Amino acid sequence: MFLLCGCLALLLAANSVAHAGPSPSMVSCFRLTQSSKLYGEPISFTYCQEGFLWESPSVGLNIVAAAPDWTVHTCNLKTKTYFDLPLDAHEGYMHKTAVVFWGLSLPRIPFVKAQDKDLLGLRCHVYRMKSGLSKAELLALGVASVAQAELLTADSLSSRDSLAHYKPVLTFLRRQYDLPDWQSGLPNKNEVPLSMSITTKGKSQIVLATSKIEKVRLPLSVFRLPPGFKKVKSNKILAP
Repeated sequence: MFLLCGCLALLLAANSVAHAGPSPSMVSCFRLTQSSKLYGEPISFTYCQEGFLWESPSVGLNIVAAAPDWTVHTCNLKTKTYFDLPLDAHEGYMHKTAVVFWGLSLPRIPFVKAQDKDLLGLRCHVYRMKSGLSKAELLALGVASVAQAELLTADSLSSRDSLAHYKPVLTFLRRQYDLPDWQSGLPNKNEVPLSMSITTKGKSQIVLATSKIEKVRLPLSVFRLPPGFKKVKSNKILAP
């Protein structure tokens, strides 16, 4: 009797597995826990070679994009609306807000290479605002209110992971946080930004801070536009 019950249980289990739907494609990703003076905290940024997901619960925004076209979908979780932009046309909310909030355009800060230092177990490149500039030069750049600025980047988040394969991800991060362009060669376009701060009016302001890096496995669907969202033409409705 016990043997019969055991056989029936095995048959039922096998039948359940056979009729179950296919499991979603899972991919290995990096997840960065971040914070920002303008975007709030916590921010979660998850990415792999197949896509990325930027989440800011305090603002109520999710931003997703996936290979191969990398169209950026910016989603307002409160109104269930979204708008699309090509990756190269994406502009983070910080681009306009930094001018109002801090009185400067972040990409205009002149950086020079400083001594490397460690952050979260990674050897990071350090870039600091160029010193010795005259008041006229600072005014011409539009950064006269900045006393100091520091940017930390990493070549890779793991010893076996080359960031050269993540160009769309790095392009998004630079545009989302309005970071300096790489036309000058500093920082290198294959470096991931992990931290940036500026000092204005005697106070240090966090543009971007990464507090945790972890590896996770997620379905590819998290990088795609969620169902039930209505498309809008203007991005003003999505401003926090």
